[in-house]
Amino acid sequence: MSLGSVLQLVRGSVVHDHVGIKHGSLKELAAPNVNIVHVRRPQHAPSQELRKLVAQHGHYRAQVAVAAADPERKVHQLVHGLRAPPATASKLQQDICDLVQQYSELMAAADPAGLQLVHAKLEVLGHTPCPKWHADHVAARLLVTYCGPGTWFVANRYVKRRRSLAGGPLTVSVASVQEQHAEQAGEGDLLLLKGHDWPGSYGLGAVHRSPLVQLGDEGGGEGSMQRLLLTIDDAVHEAGAGHGPGCAC
Repeated sequence: MSLGSVLQLVRGSVVHDHVGIKHGSLKELAAPNVNIVHVRRPQHAPSQELRKLVAQHGHYRAQVAVAAADPERKVHQLVHGLRAPPATASKLQQDICDLVQQYSELMAAADPAGLQLVHAKLEVLGHTPCPKWHADHVAARLLVTYCGPGTWFVANRYVKRRRSLAGGPLTVSVASVQEQHAEQAGEGDLLLLKGHDWPGSYGLGAVHRSPLVQLGDEGGGEGSMQRLLLTIDDAVHEAGAGHGPGCAC
């Protein structure tokens, strides 16, 4: 058992319940006592045109590695396959470009020698890819559900984790969640989640899950048929051909 693993175990146990949620600026994620930032954006609620477009796609998934200094061409690749009308596509592309830049600025502030590229993924989901409560092995992940039910998330004080040093380095998993205290992001909202790979946050990553989606239902609430989900994170390797889908919460 290494000293580093012991220190991680002790720190995680002591500070765990004091790390929680802010409803404000994405920059608040840099604070050590914050692992989730939820920004409400009612002005980004989907138009009926976007709802119909998403409903027409049985499946859609595109992902790219994007340079924050020049995101337009790569973001265009993300949106192009949706075959959205020009006004809808332009609005979506502009929002994604802005979010790529905001995410990159946040990561640069956390680590000045940080990412040159970020991973961006846009997909239409008609299923529940991550039904179990979990935390991600990334530094930070930004989720935006443009259409359909949003991601569920919960403050650390309502989470019990299972920590183990058996047979090697510290491992952490979610043991239980008081689900009555969980919150759900709305359509168009920003949900920024600190992962286990954020410096000093192993064992404190934001706990979340996908909404339950059932085919045959329509509307924007839990159980809606299709979701249009944007994911931005530091898992740049997933943008390469042949890699798995990663988290799609």
